[in-house]
Amino acid sequence: MNLLDNFITKTFHFVNYVNLTEKESRDIWAGRNHPDVREWMTDPEPFSWESHQHYIDSLRTKTDRSYWAAMKNDTVVGSMCLNPIISTPPP
Repeated sequence: MNLLDNFITKTFHFVNYVNLTEKESRDIWAGRNHPDVREWMTDPEPFSWESHQHYIDSLRTKTDRSYWAAMKNDTVVGSMCLNPIISTPPP
C-alpha cells in the first residue's frame, strides 16, 4: 500500500490528509485545535488554518509519516497517524 492511499475497513473509511476535501480538512483542523486534543500535543497552542494547510502540503513528499482522517457515514470521526515510519530493508 502506498502511504498516500485511502483505505477502507469494515467500519471506517480512512482518507489520507492529502486527499481530503476542504470541508473535511477544516474538520480535522478544528479537531486538532480542540483544547482536549491540544493538551496532548507537543505544542498546546492552537494553530492557523494556513499553518494546517502548509503542513498537509508538506505531507505529499514526506516518507517518514502519514496521516488519515477516520470517516464514518461521510463524517470525520477521528484521525490516525503513523509517525515516525522507519524504513528498513527486508531481511
